[in-house]
Amino acid sequence: MRLTDTHCHIMYGVDDGPDEPEGSLAMAAMAAAGGIGTVVATPHIVEGLYEGEDRARQLQELQRELDGAGIDVKLLAGAEVPMSYCLTVTAARLGELSINGNGFLLMETAEATFQQLRRAAYQVRLQGLYPIFAHPERTSFVQEHPRDFAGLLTAGDGFCQVTAASLEGGFGKRVLRAAEELLDGGLVHLIASDAHSAGEYSSNRTPALSQCFELVRKKYGGETARLLLEENPEKVIQGEMPCQPPPADARKARWLGLLKKGRHFRRL
Repeated sequence: MRLTDTHCHIMYGVDDGPDEPEGSLAMAAMAAAGGIGTVVATPHIVEGLYEGEDRARQLQELQRELDGAGIDVKLLAGAEVPMSYCLTVTAARLGELSINGNGFLLMETAEATFQQLRRAAYQVRLQGLYPIFAHPERTSFVQEHPRDFAGLLTAGDGFCQVTAASLEGGFGKRVLRAAEELLDGGLVHLIASDAHSAGEYSSNRTPALSQCFELVRKKYGGETARLLLEENPEKVIQGEMPCQPPPADARKARWLGLLKKGRHFRRL
């Protein structure tokens, strides 16, 4: 099992991830031990503070350190981009920040309104890119208005990435329920760690995915686990369209009112 983590704050000295190289090395070692072969480094983009201009050099340096330490993890470039940034910069700039430079943009879905999310997603699509909504299950508007968010996904305006720790109960029952409802409805495309450390201060988000893989395998089947943690992440880093998983159960998914609708991602 060689999993791909498409959301990880493994780069040191740039955001709220590790401060020193040792922290990044510890994260990479834990990732490798947890079945991960490829990690997309997704530092937070903060306008005027850190906009990722030096990411390529920083990532190359970290890769050399991992190789020197004998840690078998391949690093790829990405970023976690706030919605406000998506509205103000060029398509070329957003493309540079996309996962592996291949057009899928990891978009922060921190507390915001549905209208703000829809506007940002539409702008990203107009730029010829594909938004991936990061950890929507942890936002109140998705928890309280799941139909609106589901409609955004089925209309072809974005892909959904759930945090592994959400499914493991690390963020509490409300977040767990929202994550499971998205999975039950066949609306999750990717599962990632969103790890910020090797566990020193964020034990609910460690850079390991094997436990979550097993959890999803037992509850939703091996095909779904492989799709969300192996196949779709690999497609994204290659610039290919992720596959849509089937709903887990028609009874569980009926609240979405989407089972009889086609799920075809529209191209602008």
